[in-house]
Amino acid sequence: MLSDFINWIAIRRDFGKLFIVHSPYLFMTAWKMVYPFIDDKTKKKIVFVENKKLRSTLLGDIDESQLPDTYGGKLPLVPIQDC
Repeated sequence: MLSDFINWIAIRRDFGKLFIVHSPYLFMTAWKMVYPFIDDKTKKKIVFVENKKLRSTLLGDIDESQLPDTYGGKLPLVPIQDC
């Protein structure tokens, strides 16, 4: 999972912003090792969102109508089986 994420970052430099929510401890440990090798422009696009600031942080960049209700928005999540 982490290697896929690193490869994605290395290849996809055209993304606007990446919000990482509910990241596990193991991911954060690995991230600290990888972080120095990521260029500064890309680092500025990656946002680790604290649980207590989840809604306010996400709503700063995502319209409430497009943010899933799980994260404090108004977009209802549809189970994949119902798609």
